[in-house]
Amino acid sequence: MKPMKLNKAALILACLLTTTAYADPYPKLDPNSLINGSPDNPPITVNIAALQNALQNLGDHAGDYPPRFDSDADRAQAIKDLAPLAILLEDMTKNSAASGKKDNEAHLASLQMSARLYWIGHNLDQPGYAEKAHNAYIQLLKLAPKNRKAEVEDELGRFLASVGKGDEAVQHLRNAYKSGYTDSGFPLGMTLLIQGQKEEAIRILQDYAQKNPNDPRPQQVLEAVNSGQFEIRRE
Repeated sequence: MKPMKLNKAALILACLLTTTAYADPYPKLDPNSLINGSPDNPPITVNIAALQNALQNLGDHAGDYPPRFDSDADRAQAIKDLAPLAILLEDMTKNSAASGKKDNEAHLASLQMSARLYWIGHNLDQPGYAEKAHNAYIQLLKLAPKNRKAEVEDELGRFLASVGKGDEAVQHLRNAYKSGYTDSGFPLGMTLLIQGQKEEAIRILQDYAQKNPNDPRPQQVLEAVNSGQFEIRRE
C-alpha cells in the first residue's frame, strides 16, 4: 500500500477534527426566540437557553471544517443565521463589560460564545470571521481567571491549528498541556507532527494514549506514523 500524503490542511482535517459523514437537517433560527419580553411587555432580556441552543445547532453542523449539511439550502440558512447571533453577542459583550469589571462571568461567557460563533463563521467561509474569533479568544485569555486559563489556551490553540497557524497553536496548546490540561495532548501532538517536530509529537501522543485508553485516535496516528502509511507533504 502506498503511503498517504497529506498536506497541512488535510492532516488537520483528517486527524485533529472529528467529522461525520452525514448531518441531521439544520433547524432554522427564529431571531425572535432570542429575546424575552418586548417594549409592550417588559423587561426585555436575552433568552440564554435559546441562544445556547442556536450556537449548538450551528456547532453541530459547522463546528468543524468542512461543515456538514444535508443541502445547500441548509448551509445558506446557517450563514444567514450568523448575523443576528453576532449582533446579539456583540451587544452582550459590550453591555457586560460596561456593567462592572471585565472579568465578570457574564462578560467572559459572552466573549467565549462570540469566539465560537466567529470560528463557526470562518468554517462557513465568511470573510473576517477568523480574525474576529482570534481577537475574542485573545481577549478572553487575558481576562480569564488563573484556574480557567489552560482551558482557554486549549480552545485558542485548537482554533489556531484549524486555521493553519501551527506555531501559535503549539505555543498555546503546550501552555495548556503543561498546566495539566491533558485534553490538549492530542491536538498538541498532531500540531507538532504537522510542524515537523516528530519526536516530541510521538512522545506526547504516546502519553495521551496511555492516559486516554478509550480514545482510539492517538493509537491510530502512531501506528500510521510508525508504519509509514502517511507522510506530511509541505506545500
